Amino acid sequence: AGANIIHTFPSRNMSKDFVVPKVDPLIARNKVLRDMIGVDSVALKQVGDRYIYYRGSFEETEAISISASILVNDEYDRSNQKVLKIYKSRLDDAKRERPELGWEWGFSNPSIPGFGVDALWANSDQKHWFVKCKKCSYDWYLIFPDNIDFEHKVKICAKCKNPLSKSDLTSGRWVKKFLNKEISGYWISQMFVPWISAEQIIEKSLGDQDIFHNFVLGLPFVSKDTS
Repeated sequence: AGANIIHTFPSRNMSKDFVVPKVDPLIARNKVLRDMIGVDSVALKQVGDRYIYYRGSFEETEAISISASILVNDEYDRSNQKVLKIYKSRLDDAKRERPELGWEWGFSNPSIPGFGVDALWANSDQKHWFVKCKKCSYDWYLIFPDNIDFEHKVKICAKCKNPLSKSDLTSGRWVKKFLNKEISGYWISQMFVPWISAEQIIEKSLGDQDIFHNFVLGLPFVSKDTS
């Protein structure tokens, strides 16, 4: 409560592409939200007596002269990392006034090992989505290709090879790898997304490996071209 928010994207155009089709319709269709909104533009939303700034992150000028209590960095790896550091400095006043604020959220498909969200992930509690097999009770997270039956094109238990249903996937749970970490990290892979089939994943695996690892498996990847 009582927090200004900065929500960044790699560019101002990407910010607009998020606000116009996703944020604005939510406000338009919800009277409670409409009644809370004062200033209403693509780059700035006034909610009560607080503000949400939607900004790009490739120009340093975007990050100047605004301050906030919460910083949301979308497409973290595809953003200008120097500008993201400037945005982070915009939280300093909030932390001084209210130590419980100054939150930072980073969302992104990873790119290369040790960079961007992969670096944040390495220092986090590393939550994995565990799925328990109803047949053998093996309880673990899904990885490629261990949890794929390529012949029948279904997701399977890596231990007993029993097919995993959509219900199995949705009834899983987040499990922390490390305790007592300040950063809360979540690894999201299409391997455990119930509406994406094994057949789709197999098809995607035949394409560019950097795209497959980054955008399908949610993993960093170094190709020959990248190196």
